[in-house]
Amino acid sequence: ENEEVSESLSTQAIEGVKMAHIDRFEDQTLASLSFAIWFYRFDPGNWFSFERMHEQTTAYFQYYDAKYPFQSYNYNSLLTLVAFNGVPGNIINPTGITTDDLMTVLNYNERSVTIWMSTLYD
Repeated sequence: ENEEVSESLSTQAIEGVKMAHIDRFEDQTLASLSFAIWFYRFDPGNWFSFERMHEQTTAYFQYYDAKYPFQSYNYNSLLTLVAFNGVPGNIINPTGITTDDLMTVLNYNERSVTIWMSTLYD
């Protein structure tokens, strides 16, 4: 969907990113665990089971497993999770349940960055 973001929320997010504590997970196991915990924190025990989320995030971070020696030499993983902790997650839909972390994935294989935002309406 293409949604407008208010100027005040975008400014708040930019300031949050500038001040955020950054966690970087190059190891697939740590990245999948951290990402699963991020999803689980939306509404623990109601919508997402941790086991199900961990299964999905593990598959996501193992999608580009290094197949050749030069790949594992250059990167621990072809996907790296970077968490900007303390950044408001309610930029798009401020009324839903969110977490205060902005999750991004660096995809070396496709030379792209994915910013993950999610909102739960319970």
